[in-house]
Amino acid sequence: MTTLNPTLILAPVLDLVQADTLKAELLAAFAQGAPVTLEAGAVQRVSSPCLQVLVAAARRGAVLVNPSAPLREVADALDLSAELGIA
Repeated sequence: MTTLNPTLILAPVLDLVQADTLKAELLAAFAQGAPVTLEAGAVQRVSSPCLQVLVAAARRGAVLVNPSAPLREVADALDLSAELGIA
């Protein structure tokens, strides 16, 4: 995560174990007051709890960039692509 414009590089596996860590990292990034970018190119697996965290982040203005194919597939299947800003 950088300090000027926070960018979080999402882990390849976003499972239940990662949900609390992801939430804490996002809260710290939002606390900096700058736009938050989520680099999602490495994501290979994502759980519902992490999707909830990502949707909440998107609602606060976080921008998801370079979403991986597995993330796109899950977002499409759950009708969350628009919510996550995935075109």
